Amino acid sequence: MNPILFLPVAMLALLGVAVFTDLTTRRIPNAVSVGGLALAMTLRWMIPDVSLVDGVLAAGAAFAFAIPFFLMGGLGGGDVKLMAMAGAFLGLDRLPLAALLMAGVGAGMAIVAILQRRQVRSVATNLFNFFATFGRGSFTGWRGAEGAAVLHLETPGAITLPYAVAIAAGGLGGWFL
Repeated sequence: MNPILFLPVAMLALLGVAVFTDLTTRRIPNAVSVGGLALAMTLRWMIPDVSLVDGVLAAGAAFAFAIPFFLMGGLGGGDVKLMAMAGAFLGLDRLPLAALLMAGVGAGMAIVAILQRRQVRSVATNLFNFFATFGRGSFTGWRGAEGAAVLHLETPGAITLPYAVAIAAGGLGGWFL
């Protein structure tokens, strides 16, 4: 077996565990994301012709892409760590497509959830308030036009998604497309 195949096999196994736990508990264990990050780096170090530096840079880029969404209350910490882990496996060349697919699948999941819960108006108001005040608040303290706090993951009744599904779909597509 070609040793480079250990990367996608390990990534998909870890993403599968993350999806299962996110769907069943709405949590992604650090053992999966942080342990997976360590495994990705170890594999990249051990496999000939696979760059460790590329994995470190891709993990950092994925983290940098996700952290603003976490700071604004739109992603959980487990999602951010899982994206960094996926980036470490994918490398810089596969990461852009994977990130685009993650965002697209996540947006599709969000639209379905919004329509199912019939919260189009409240989400539209929330988005308007967010963009109307963009730049006048901190990442953790956005305020709406009337001073109401913009919704985030900790808001009671907020629509939350098992985003590991989108991360796994993006990781899968980023590797194989």
